[in-house]
Amino acid sequence: MEAGVDTTPTTLVARVREVDAVRRAADLELLQLAAAWADAHPDLSAADAATSVATGAVDPMTIGGLGEEVVDFDDWRGIPTVAWDAAAGLATALGRSTPAADRLIRQALTLRHRLPRLWGRVLDGSVESFRARRVADAVVGRPDDVCADVDAHVARVVDTVGITTLDRLVEEAMLRLHPEEVELERLAQLDARFVKIDELSINHTGVADLTARAEWADLAAFDEAVSAVAKALAQQDAAADLPADTLDVRRSRALGVLADPASALALLEAGPAPSPRRRTQLVLHLTLDAMARHGLLGRDGRLDRPLLGQAVRDWCGRRDTHLTVTPVHDLEEHVQVGAYEIEGRMRERVELAHPTCVFPWCALPARRCDVDHRVAWGDDGASCDYNLAPLCRRHHRLKTHRGYRYTLIEPGTWLWRTPHGLQLLRDRHGSHDVTPDQPPAGRPGASCLVASPGRPTAARPRAGPPAR
Repeated sequence: MEAGVDTTPTTLVARVREVDAVRRAADLELLQLAAAWADAHPDLSAADAATSVATGAVDPMTIGGLGEEVVDFDDWRGIPTVAWDAAAGLATALGRSTPAADRLIRQALTLRHRLPRLWGRVLDGSVESFRARRVADAVVGRPDDVCADVDAHVARVVDTVGITTLDRLVEEAMLRLHPEEVELERLAQLDARFVKIDELSINHTGVADLTARAEWADLAAFDEAVSAVAKALAQQDAAADLPADTLDVRRSRALGVLADPASALALLEAGPAPSPRRRTQLVLHLTLDAMARHGLLGRDGRLDRPLLGQAVRDWCGRRDTHLTVTPVHDLEEHVQVGAYEIEGRMRERVELAHPTCVFPWCALPARRCDVDHRVAWGDDGASCDYNLAPLCRRHHRLKTHRGYRYTLIEPGTWLWRTPHGLQLLRDRHGSHDVTPDQPPAGRPGASCLVASPGRPTAARPRAGPPAR
């Protein structure tokens, strides 16, 4: 704190209370603004679309404004839906991702329309916004009588209710009021089972998280198999005079063993190890400067994560895996093709150069995105490294149909302009609000930073540093 400021505990406590009161008021106003934003962007076609889907007249896969997105009407059950492009404008104003703005809007509308008692306590300041938003998340998609039941039980004691208690209250209300729907939900959950890797959890160590959702009987059996392999690994390590790993580490190693059933069987039965069946493709971004200063150092091109040289050596030296070496892409080269459709090696170049959607604060992996021509192909936009970028389907639609525009400043750096007058810089370090007090009129810029007539099909190296 500044010199001369009273820092006695009594003064600090008073100041903390003042700041907290301002924060609570701001959180409430933000929630009200989200509801007002929804009111200003109604989805005029939603009611007709929902009716058409319910009667079977329209396939739900065609709903979504332009026939490209699926609207989950259960998430908006009991509240007015908003226009498909509404959340993006709110997200850019807040500096958040579009799904985060979607969630904020849905929370505000759920409180206002489905939890009136709780909403009243939020408005009079007796309940903090974050607690109310947590309740709103718990009742998303639930029937009206369940929301009313939860509202009656929670509104007075919300300050003492945690996530576990909330889930229990919703579950009990569903069992009492809608037992048939609970059974249908159980059957639907069987179709929602999954096993997936959290790609955002991987870091330079090459360690990541795996999440599974399955029937309890299957999970229990899998847990027993993991324990059995972990025990066999301990015996194998001891026989080889290797340092003993902890049980948790050996259980994680067991996942790799179980990925090759023949190897797992040989380990459990103490038989000879079979030839490896696992195959791995490791894509690295390497630079001469990095190799000269640090030895072997690169990036996982699929996830845009830095990798230690030792991690690369370890992966390449594993005897239980076939390592595939693919042709190298020189991303310092400028490549241009003469086709509109972007596929094969050109698409791979785009995904390696830009691992995620390039819209501000969007982190959807590039391999799940469209490849966008920044300057449209029909407007003489080139199919080249400088005019192609990955955009997820929602943000691609915003750029195509709702006036969102972006300019290439230099490779890897884009300046976005929104219809609401904001200017947002997206680069390799993240997203930044750079809106000036009086935004200058901007031009979309050339489609390619390298001047070239026509649309040549041959790749050619960049002549020099790109013009800013």
